[in-house]
Amino acid sequence: MVNNICLNFDAFHGDENHGGVRDGTTVVLWEWLKGKNQRWKIAAYCWPPAYDSPGYSPVQNVPQESGPEYGPPPPAPYQPYAGSLASVLRQPTVRVFTMAEENYSLSIRNGKVILAPANPRDEYQHWIKDRKFSTQVKDENDFPSFALVNKVTGQAIKHSIGATHPVRLVPYNPDYLDESVLWSESNDTGEGFHCIRMVNNIRLNFDAFHGDENHGGVRDGTTVVLWEWLEGKNQRWKIAPYCNHSFPQEPMLCACALLLVFLAYIFSSI
Repeated sequence: MVNNICLNFDAFHGDENHGGVRDGTTVVLWEWLKGKNQRWKIAAYCWPPAYDSPGYSPVQNVPQESGPEYGPPPPAPYQPYAGSLASVLRQPTVRVFTMAEENYSLSIRNGKVILAPANPRDEYQHWIKDRKFSTQVKDENDFPSFALVNKVTGQAIKHSIGATHPVRLVPYNPDYLDESVLWSESNDTGEGFHCIRMVNNIRLNFDAFHGDENHGGVRDGTTVVLWEWLEGKNQRWKIAPYCNHSFPQEPMLCACALLLVFLAYIFSSI
């Protein structure tokens, strides 16, 4: 992996002690054990032969059905099941913000993950914390995984290509387990804030880039990158349900909503 070189391609149980490689042997990631099943070569194909080779004709008669020597054709590319994503997007939304500036929320702008002035009416600031794979995939400290999916775009936040690089966005497919869109939260780092880190490399954390006091703090458009833990406020995050005191600048918003629910209940019982 480009962002975790401790994990390597491994032909699973393809070593001599397990009987060697077979037809259908899967490829997993494993720490370096020096086995032959962890050593690979990427070689250019030398087929078909060059045009000037004796007996070669540039016109090839290829039968319509697949030949037995090549097996059946590969399946068509997977098409995400819209119903599954629609089900995810119906979940309650959350707000994601950093201790460095609680009046800014995680959002999307021009295809990038950024921080913007908190506005509960801006649906780009609404995220779904999807825990579908939480019991199946956990980090090395046994904390469960989750994906952060944007309410508007249906995109999930994807790992960056490495430290100091911005996180990315990809279409979310809840029917496919993709660890590159899974994150975990650390223990409480103070006042209910946590690190948000890659589930398969907890040394890289969400970081509001240059959002610390030494660099002038969080601004409108501050990008989110991955960075090693430096204990800064711009690396501490909270994922809070909407209408749960998550907007310091609008304390009456939740109270009004609760009052409306209470009044509706009173009138319905009359």
